[in-house]
Amino acid sequence: MQRIEPSFDGEPVNLEIDNIEQAKKPILAGNYPSFYKRYFALFFDSIFVVVFFYFILLATEYLLGHSVTEQYLYFVLIAFIYDVFLTSKLCTIGQFVFGFRIRNDVSYEKISLTAACIRTISKWLLGWASFIVIIFSKKRRAIHDIMSESIVLSLKQLVEIQSVRV
Repeated sequence: MQRIEPSFDGEPVNLEIDNIEQAKKPILAGNYPSFYKRYFALFFDSIFVVVFFYFILLATEYLLGHSVTEQYLYFVLIAFIYDVFLTSKLCTIGQFVFGFRIRNDVSYEKISLTAACIRTISKWLLGWASFIVIIFSKKRRAIHDIMSESIVLSLKQLVEIQSVRV
């Protein structure tokens, strides 16, 4: 399998993978981001979304004229878009600060928008029950990770995977 990825200097880099299982070998169970790291990243993201939404409320008289229910729905929409879009395309601010990324469990590529939607909705519906599973999981996967076929990898793990692929 061959694919081309952009590099930091703008020139495309050819990455060849003969066997996906070969790319998984450098990952050790002890390197997965901990429950606490994930919790604090989620907490950090939550604070960011609340503060961001507060400034939107202050900046727009349009939202201030609506009912509390409508404002709550706007908040949920902003939080959903933030989590889904940034998780699938880049990383959330919490993930950036705490040094981990969400990837597909099989290919280690960025997850799709559909997988990010499944991940976010299941995370919101299951709440803390989803996160408790992290403690007992070998790969530290929560229920929402399993449902969306995603995995949380540290930056060190991503570097190891890239070194195996090159």
